[in-house]
Amino acid sequence: LSSASASISVTHTAVALTFDSAPSSLNVGVCSGGFSVTARDGLGNPFADKSYTVSLGSQGAGSYFGSSLDCSNGSSAITSVTLSSSTPSQMLYFKVTSVVASVSLSGTSTGLSSASASITATHTSVALTFDSAPSSLNVGVCSGAFSVTAKDGLGNPFADKSYTVSLGSQGAGSYFGSY
Repeated sequence: LSSASASISVTHTAVALTFDSAPSSLNVGVCSGGFSVTARDGLGNPFADKSYTVSLGSQGAGSYFGSSLDCSNGSSAITSVTLSSSTPSQMLYFKVTSVVASVSLSGTSTGLSSASASITATHTSVALTFDSAPSSLNVGVCSGAFSVTAKDGLGNPFADKSYTVSLGSQGAGSYFGSY
């Protein structure tokens, strides 16, 4: 038999998008840590052969992608990022702003398979605040009543369990009282 031969032109292109290190759970009202959306070649390596506009989306009420670590109340909300040969990854942050069970994330760009991730939304207390505490007080005079409140990541009064709060003061001869 005679031998067969063929010429194959090998190309190197991006074929898929991935979310790298996306959180699997996130407390409502708290900005996630950074994670990235990345264009990848057929071997799974970060690679963008051209410029790709990635549309970002989420399914779940009250959630958005942010471009900074503070996710500042939606002012840094973004709906797309651009990946290029010099920058095949972009850093993202995410925030869930209403009480939902889970949120699905998506990243799409023409010609690439989509990125997806699912985040379980948790709802817990994250801070304590003094409500209506006096800003000044005369020596020897008891303040009016004020309260300490557990709050969720959205700033709403919320206690997901029972908390014991230790109270302390930094002024000599000052103390908390309960009447």
